Amino acid sequence: LSVIWDAKAVRLDRADADECFVTEWISPRDRASRFKTSDSNGGDIPLWRPSQLSTLYWKVDDRIRIAYLSPDLADHPVAQQLIGLLEHHDRARFELTAISFGPDSDSGLARRVRGSFDRFLDVRAQGDLAIAEQIRALEIDIAVDLCGYTQGCRPNILARRPAPVQASYLGYAATMGTPHIDYLVADAMAVPRHHLEFFSESVVWLPDTLMVNDPKRVIAQRTPTRQECGLPDTGFVFCCFCNAFKINAAIFDIWMRLLAAVEGSVLWLIDDNSVATANLRKEAVARGIAPERLAAAEPSPDCLGYTSFLVATAYHEPWEVLVAALLPCFWIYWDVGNTIA
Repeated sequence: LSVIWDAKAVRLDRADADECFVTEWISPRDRASRFKTSDSNGGDIPLWRPSQLSTLYWKVDDRIRIAYLSPDLADHPVAQQLIGLLEHHDRARFELTAISFGPDSDSGLARRVRGSFDRFLDVRAQGDLAIAEQIRALEIDIAVDLCGYTQGCRPNILARRPAPVQASYLGYAATMGTPHIDYLVADAMAVPRHHLEFFSESVVWLPDTLMVNDPKRVIAQRTPTRQECGLPDTGFVFCCFCNAFKINAAIFDIWMRLLAAVEGSVLWLIDDNSVATANLRKEAVARGIAPERLAAAEPSPDCLGYTSFLVATAYHEPWEVLVAALLPCFWIYWDVGNTIA
């Protein structure tokens, strides 16, 4: 235990306060004392316990072994963001393992993601316990859950405590509410300090943003015209391409006030659900806004994704889209701390 914690985690403890801020450092030994021997989520006796390690713990090399667990390591916004981080890991200091339990792909992005790991394990066919035992057998030092409770998640893997340090990052900027996730890597926008009482994890605040990005991303080979995207030729374009179920009444009220205040402006939404689009337009009318001022974009490569950043004017989006919008330098705004997407 002392080899992992004192020799490795201490590097973070010595980090400059301007680089990161951690609400509470908890050693694996102290964290383990909080474990239950079993829980309703299938987490039986932990696979890793402090008593299993001693000063005689040795590895072939001194690299820190990190495992990233996710169903989104192919064609998904998580992979689009994460690839920039993976390709910039110091491979002399870190050994990377992918625990992938989501769809595979032969796209360029998926190939880059697979190539950025020392080992890429497709575990879709395995049960949670078998995966956890494999993580333990690999002597992973830090296990990072990239999806939280989002689609395709498998939280019962880490509920078995296969690694001494377990963290949540990127895909779910909210609490997991469980004792087996030690840290949440976030920022002050996603997790304001006055929200800490709602988090079971110790929160690690990154200095500027929790989001990473891909410097190799190509934004657009061709900029579509406004007409091709179903937009008026002139006027300010507000934009939100998140799923309709993420739009709440309070945010929608703000959008309608903005449309009322900015003459000729439109709100550009994704039209992947005709019923939701019709209901949003009906709600706009109830707030005094003409329904045609909610422009609906079909989910096509030309008028969605990163080419849209060259057409729209301002964005209110989930964080993975907001980071991409920063590349061509557009105005963005975000609801601090109250939503996770």
